[in-house]
Amino acid sequence: MLLLTMLTNSSFTQQRIETLYPTDDAFCCDESLNYNFNLGNLWVGKDSNNGVFVSLIKFNISSIPLYATIDAAELQLYASNDFVVQTGRILELDPSVSWSEKTVTYNNMPYGITDNISKVNFSVHEGMHHIDVKKFVNYWHAGNTNNGFQIFLEDNDTGHWARFLDKEYSGSYYDPQLIVVYTLPDF
Repeated sequence: MLLLTMLTNSSFTQQRIETLYPTDDAFCCDESLNYNFNLGNLWVGKDSNNGVFVSLIKFNISSIPLYATIDAAELQLYASNDFVVQTGRILELDPSVSWSEKTVTYNNMPYGITDNISKVNFSVHEGMHHIDVKKFVNYWHAGNTNNGFQIFLEDNDTGHWARFLDKEYSGSYYDPQLIVVYTLPDF
């Protein structure tokens, strides 16, 4: 929503919009420490057995020209279910620990850090989420290591969880997207 308004009201002649899809996305659970979950959903929260779920998602932003100025960046996630959840959180993943959606487990996943970029909180509800992640994209675009996002719930109460759809789910409108609006300099 923010991005469409920005484009409509923009007077820049060199402004571009790019829609990126995840290169990797998966979730991890502390009840299955060595199991890889790359199934069509990104779970976050705590289930009725007190299992904690966190999700990881990564986008390749190398298609954005180095000389571009990032005007806006929005992560779009579709929550197909939510159960009594309040606040979601997104952190930058530790850039020193590489991961792949096919091999990541709770035991080997990188953890979210706040050393470089402060966290982003968002209200979790069923439906589409439009989350401002401009500071992450700016940081990565400036040449810092992009290892993706960690998504989890601040609410640690048992039975409070949400399910976002991942790139393997549908291949449609509901897939996670990173929409980046940037301006190219006039040459």
